[in-house]
Amino acid sequence: RRIIIPPASNALGFSQVKRAENGIDPNRDFAYDQDPSNCFRTVTGRHINEIFKNHLIQLSITFHGGMTAIAYEWGSPGHNVKGTVSPDNLAQKELTRGMSDYAGTFKGEVKYPYNSMNRIVYPVHGGMEDWAYAGSWDTGYFVSCEPTTYGGYSQGSMGEGLRAFN
Repeated sequence: RRIIIPPASNALGFSQVKRAENGIDPNRDFAYDQDPSNCFRTVTGRHINEIFKNHLIQLSITFHGGMTAIAYEWGSPGHNVKGTVSPDNLAQKELTRGMSDYAGTFKGEVKYPYNSMNRIVYPVHGGMEDWAYAGSWDTGYFVSCEPTTYGGYSQGSMGEGLRAFN
């Protein structure tokens, strides 16, 4: 087993105290339910892709500021239909429930709420979580990116082996 922890996935944004990398939101920079010209434009997105491409990732966790929740797939507009759940919904729900129970509460706060991203956060195009989970088998939403930033990005570098719980 291997644990991979990038210290700052969006290093440029971190150093500039900004969410974006050169004006592009890395949280929307992945090849899932996204326009082909709007994905893998950031070093952040490409570096996460390279990690997933070179390792069999079974489980991934992303940390975001701005809200308190533990969320799982689905999180894309294409799956934002009432009653639509991912094929692994029950497993993901139980996993996040366990994480919420384990985390407990802090100073009178309630436990972390948990649910699908479409229910507890909001749907987004190009989200990392849905890309990592379903990019290799949900071919109706996976796209071949055509970024022009940083001299482009090889088509052979995208979408191989994606199947992680997030």
